[in-house]
Amino acid sequence: AAVQTALAAPTNLAVQLVSALASGDNRFDRTLGYYGLGLQSSPQTVVLNAVLINPNATAAQRTLAKAELALFGSIFWDNDWFPIDNKSGSGVGLANQIQQYLQYRTQSVFADPSQPFLSAQMATAVSYASTDFGTYFSATGAAAGSTHYQSAFFEPLILNYMNSGSQGLLSMADPKWAAYANWEMSIQTPPDPRFGNLRKGYSNGDGNTEADVRTGMLGTAMYSTNPALAGNLMWAWQQSNAPGQLTEDSQFVTTLAAIDPSIPAIAPQLASTNIPGYHSVERHNFGTPQETALWFIDGGFYSTGGHRHYDDGQVSVYALAAPLSVDWNANLYYPETPGRFMHNSVVYDTELSHAWNADNALLGDVMKLMGNPTNTEFESFGASTQAAATFTSGDGTVWTRNVRTMAFDAAYPIIYVTDSFAGPSAGAGKTVTWNMMATGPVSTPGGAVTPVTRFSAGCQSVAGALPSDGNVLALNSGLNQFTFTGATWAKHPAGGINWDLFTLANDATGQFFIGNWGHGCNPVAEAGQYQKANNATFTETQHILRLHDNGPITTMIMPWAKNAKPTRTVTQAACGTQVVQTTSSGVETTCFNDSMAQYTNGTTASVLSIYDASAQSAFGVTATGGSQEIVIAANQIVWTISGIAPGVRRLTLPAGWSPTTALTQTGGSFAADFGGGPQTAPVSYVFTRR
Repeated sequence: AAVQTALAAPTNLAVQLVSALASGDNRFDRTLGYYGLGLQSSPQTVVLNAVLINPNATAAQRTLAKAELALFGSIFWDNDWFPIDNKSGSGVGLANQIQQYLQYRTQSVFADPSQPFLSAQMATAVSYASTDFGTYFSATGAAAGSTHYQSAFFEPLILNYMNSGSQGLLSMADPKWAAYANWEMSIQTPPDPRFGNLRKGYSNGDGNTEADVRTGMLGTAMYSTNPALAGNLMWAWQQSNAPGQLTEDSQFVTTLAAIDPSIPAIAPQLASTNIPGYHSVERHNFGTPQETALWFIDGGFYSTGGHRHYDDGQVSVYALAAPLSVDWNANLYYPETPGRFMHNSVVYDTELSHAWNADNALLGDVMKLMGNPTNTEFESFGASTQAAATFTSGDGTVWTRNVRTMAFDAAYPIIYVTDSFAGPSAGAGKTVTWNMMATGPVSTPGGAVTPVTRFSAGCQSVAGALPSDGNVLALNSGLNQFTFTGATWAKHPAGGINWDLFTLANDATGQFFIGNWGHGCNPVAEAGQYQKANNATFTETQHILRLHDNGPITTMIMPWAKNAKPTRTVTQAACGTQVVQTTSSGVETTCFNDSMAQYTNGTTASVLSIYDASAQSAFGVTATGGSQEIVIAANQIVWTISGIAPGVRRLTLPAGWSPTTALTQTGGSFAADFGGGPQTAPVSYVFTRR
C-alpha cells in the first residue's frame, strides 16, 4: 500500500505527459515543454528507483515503474520533443537550461540502464556529464552561474556523478571538484542577523541571499575522495540549517535524499581567497563577532547564461557580522535589478539615456557588461587583503578598480576602493554607486540629508516603485565625510553597525546625491526566518549614494559596532589618509595610500603592508620587491609574502633579529623568491630576537 501511494505522483505525471503527446500541446505544453519535463520528472525518478528496489513492491508495481522510467527517458532522447544537437548540445535557451536538459537525459539513462533503448545511449550520456563539467566549471573553481542559479548547473550534474559512482563512469577525484568546493565555501556570508544569524550564500545576479544546499550535496559526493573538504562543506550546510528546518531544494529531487547528514562536519578556517573568472573574496576575523567579508566580482567565466546581472566590479560587504552593502536580491525577478546602474559599479554618462541624477532611474539601466574583465592582482595577508581588476568599455576606456580591506584592528576595519580610468573616456563624466543598508538621515559635506524612500511592496515583476533621486550637492577637494546609520538588527550582538564613508578628490568638480529604494520579496524560507528574527515582514531597503565626477574616484568605508563608536580624526598626511582613533585599548594610528598601509597601536603591535613594487619603510624596517606585510610585536616579526606578481622580496630589519627558517641573508637584509600567481598561498617567515 505504501508503494502504491508513492507511485501516485509519478503515475499522474506519466498520464499528464501521455495526454500532452496524444491530445495536447506536445512539446509546447506549458508545464512539461522543453526542460520543464525534467523539472517535473527528476524528483519522480528517485521515487521510481526506490520502488524497483523495495522488497514490498509487487511485480505489477515494478513493471509500472519501469514503464514510467522508460517513458520519461525516451521522450528526453527524442529530438521531436526538443530540437537539440545530440553531440554538441547546441540548442536554444540559456546555457543553464541546455545543460539541465542534457543532464536530465543522462539521469534517465542512469535510472534505467537495462532498458534497451536507454542503455544504448550510455556512452553519450556519460559524455554529457563530463563535457558539462568541463564547460561550466573552471579549473580555478569559478562557477558559471549566479549564487542562486548555480544550482541549475550543479544539482542535475552532481546527481549523475553520484548515481554513476558504482559503475565507475564518473569520478569525484577530479581536482576541479575541490577547486569548485572552494568557490562554494567562498560565497558563505558571516552569520546574517537578518535571518537569525544563519550563514547564507551572498546574493548576486538573478537570485537572493539564501541558504546553500549545494554544500551538503557536494560534501556527500566528495566524502569518499576528500573527507576533510567534505567535512568543511557539511559544516557550511549545517550552518545554513534553521532549528526544525533543514536546507533543501526540491526542484530537481528532494535534496535531502542526496545528503548524508552523518558525515562529520569539520569547521574550516575561512579566509580571503581568489577565484579567477568569478570574484575575489576578502575575509577577516572569521568565526568572531568582528567577521568582515567582501566580495568583488572581477571575472568573466561567470556568465549571463548563468543568470548574471550586468555587474562588473560589484562590491558586496558584510562588516562586523552585519550587512553593510548587498547586491539587490529580490527573489529572482520580482522585481529584477539587472542594470549596472543598480550595482556598486561604474557607469559612464554616455551609457545612460538620462541624466545621472534622474529620478525613477530604471532597474535595467545599462544592460551590458564591459569587456575583458581581468583580475590583475590579489594579495592576502593576515591583517589586510587587496584585489585589483580592469574592465574595458566599448570605446576602449579601461577602468581599474582596487578593493582593499584593512583589519588591523578587528573591531574597526577599513574598506578602501579606488577607481581610475585610462583611454578615450578617462576624463568624461561617470558615476560610482554605493547601495548601503542604512536608514534615516545621513550626515554629508552638504549638511544632513534624509533621502526620499521608495519601496516596491511584496513580489512584483514590474516594480511598484523606482529609486528616488535627491538634491545634487558638491563634493569638496580633499576628504569628504558621510556618516550613515545602519539598520538595527535584533539578533546582532551590537544591534547592528554604523559607518563613516569618505571620498577623496583632487579637485572640487565632484557631485553627489543620496536616494533610496527597497523591495519586500524573498524566498519563503528566508522570509520566515526574517519574520522570526525581526518580528516583521521581510524588507530590504538601502540608501543609494551616487558619486559623480570626471576623474579618479576614491571611497573609504569605516564601520563600527553601534555600541562602540570610536573617537577619531581622519586627515590627509604625508603618508596618505591618516586615521587616529581612541578605542578601549588606547590610541591607534593607521595611514594608507595606493601603495602601502601602516598601523600601530603604540604598544603591542605595528604593521607595514605593501601592495605594489615600491620600496617602503616604517617602524625601523624596509621592504622592497613586491607585495608583502610585516607584523611587528615585542619579540616576534612575521613577514608574509603574497600576490600575483612573482619576484624576490627583500626585508631589512634592525640588528638582533634572526629567522626561524633559513633565508638568503646579506647583513640585516633577508630575501625570499616568491613564485606568485592568482591562487598561490601566502608564504610567511617568523623572526625572533637573538
